[in-house]
Amino acid sequence: MSRAILLFIGSLMELGAGSLLLVLPGPTSTLLVEVHVVDAGLTFAQMLGAGLVSMGIMLLFVSKTKDRATLGGVTVAYILYNLAGIGVMSFGAINRGHEGDALWFAVALHTVLVVLLLRAHLRAKT
Repeated sequence: MSRAILLFIGSLMELGAGSLLLVLPGPTSTLLVEVHVVDAGLTFAQMLGAGLVSMGIMLLFVSKTKDRATLGGVTVAYILYNLAGIGVMSFGAINRGHEGDALWFAVALHTVLVVLLLRAHLRAKT
C-alpha cells in the first residue's frame, strides 16, 4: 500500500475520532480511557478533537500531493505522532488504569498503521 493511501486512511481515522471528541467529548473520553470527563476536561477533550480534525484535513490534502518530499516528511511526522499516541495510551492503561472499551482497539489500529507506514516509506524512493 502506498504512503498516499495510508495517509488518506489516517485522515479518515483522525477526522472520525476528532469529530467524536468535538461533538461528544464526555462519552468519547469514557469510551477511550474510562474516565468521566467534566468541566475543564470537556474543553480539553474538545481541543484535542479540534486538533485531530485539523490533522485529518491536512492528511487528506497531503494524500493527494505528487511532491515526494512533502509526502515523505508528513509520513515520518505521522509515524512519530502514532508512536507517541501508542505510548501515551498504553502508559495510561497500564500505569494509571485508564482503560476504556475502545482503548486497546485504538492502540492496535495505530500500531498497524505505523507498521504499514514504515513499510511504505522504506519502500518509497523519497
